[in-house]
Amino acid sequence: MKDENPNEFIKEFIGLRSKLYAIKTVTKTEEKKCKGYNRNFRDSLLSYKKYKDCHKNMAIYRSLLLAIRSFDHQLYNVIQNKVVLNNFDSKMFICDCNIHSFFYGANDINNVCTKCTR
Repeated sequence: MKDENPNEFIKEFIGLRSKLYAIKTVTKTEEKKCKGYNRNFRDSLLSYKKYKDCHKNMAIYRSLLLAIRSFDHQLYNVIQNKVVLNNFDSKMFICDCNIHSFFYGANDINNVCTKCTR
């Protein structure tokens, strides 16, 4: 397992799915990870507030992405309307409290979370 911030303490963590998370440290630095998107897109259009809103309200954020693709040895500019932030994880069951989760197939899956009193 890799230590994401070896020199700083983590203040907040929002993990939407695997390889889609945001970390806020004590020194107010924000680190956002979003697999499949380049650094310029991630730094300019995605904010920590959007990650938090997606987690709390189960919102879905879409964005237009311009890509260069090759079809039959010809280069084309392609505009894609991609889902950027999504809280749905097909491998985990998220409890109603929106904090705890279980793997599908676990015996503890109920509609009511028994881990907290929310």
